Amino acid sequence: MLNLNDVFAENIVTYVELPVKNVMQAYSKWCWAAGSESILYYCKNYLGFGREATQWDIVKYI
Repeated sequence: MLNLNDVFAENIVTYVELPVKNVMQAYSKWCWAAGSESILYYCKNYLGFGREATQWDIVKYI
């Protein structure tokens, strides 16, 4: 016979906080550049690839 305890899995919530750089956007519509700066910082310093760039560098590149 099927037991209800065997059917329902335990709800376990886990999360990981990533050590990303907290960047304030330089201009009101530069949220994408600030987010990109944070991601590039994380990739360079914690994943070991890429390079860091500021919002200004990213906007000039685009």
